[in-house]
Amino acid sequence: MSKVEQSVLSHFRSLFQDEARYIIGMGGRGNGRSTAGSQYVLSRLIDQSVYTRGAIMRAIYSDIRSSCWRELSDRIIEQDISSVFRIADNEMYVEYGGNSIRAHGFKASSGSLTARLKSLANYNLIWIDEAEEIGENEFRTLDDTLRTTKGNIRVILTLNTPPKNHWILKKWFDMIP
Repeated sequence: MSKVEQSVLSHFRSLFQDEARYIIGMGGRGNGRSTAGSQYVLSRLIDQSVYTRGAIMRAIYSDIRSSCWRELSDRIIEQDISSVFRIADNEMYVEYGGNSIRAHGFKASSGSLTARLKSLANYNLIWIDEAEEIGENEFRTLDDTLRTTKGNIRVILTLNTPPKNHWILKKWFDMIP
């Protein structure tokens, strides 16, 4: 594969440099968090020195196609590297060597029961787009099921800034009243 070069906004560089389990990209529309998330996922997918079995996720499975799946597809097309991947667009699955990314929803459709997230065996990369739509219990269920001996687990949450009482802010940020 030819060299892949991506221009990452300075406020998202820590995504590529920090080894933390959780990375949160938050802000208003147009701040580039979905582009940065897709750039990171693509970089992990093509890095054959790092095992990656990943999931791109949203609250509702069907919403993934027009958001993070589209973003990831756009990054692949921009780099003109589609031919080196095994891509199953109908399943929202992409594979390169031993690395793969698959779409998973917390729910199959609006109003449906919570999806079974226990099938994420050996996943070590999770990108949750529009994470403010995910409930704390849904997130905890997912996070508790992430176990692997194949590398460090990375959970990326990209979201619009939620209300001050949202569980994500309470969990990871000190809010001064």
